[in-house]
Amino acid sequence: MLTISLLFTSCFGQGNKEYARINHKIEELKKNRTALINERKALPFKLVSNMGDSISLENYKGKYLLLYFWASWCPTCTKINKRLIPIYDEMKPLGLEILGISLDRKEASWKKALTKRKYGWSQVRDFKGIDSDLATNYGVQYVPNLVLVDPTGRIVQIYNESSIDKLKDDLPELVGQAKDE
Repeated sequence: MLTISLLFTSCFGQGNKEYARINHKIEELKKNRTALINERKALPFKLVSNMGDSISLENYKGKYLLLYFWASWCPTCTKINKRLIPIYDEMKPLGLEILGISLDRKEASWKKALTKRKYGWSQVRDFKGIDSDLATNYGVQYVPNLVLVDPTGRIVQIYNESSIDKLKDDLPELVGQAKDE
């Protein structure tokens, strides 16, 4: 609960409204996150990309995939994006993919963010916001939220803004091992 309180202060306007929408289901989100961590199985999804394609977890079978839950109203997501770009550039040749999952409600906000921020990885949208079924199933209580999935669909680790350095440290060994196998 402390984490959510701290994040309320870093996201303004739309962010406060989004977090208020999930207050009633914090226990459900915690339960879902715990189950996800314990079971270590990535949950299936099918969403539409910024190019109009249907994208699912199956599209990334055989690769490391970082699911990056974000929103245009989140200033911390902008900071994380800047830190992810060099990580992605370094790790993509070794087989890492990132899938940005926008939890914006407004298509115009999402498209504006994509144009402004120059994400180098695939983007999908779920215009139901932070209380969408996908975010709920993954136990997302705040953004940014990152879930690393291995080539078999197993969840390796879950990261947030304070553990992005651990992600940077973990990836070369994990992705490098997968490339060698």
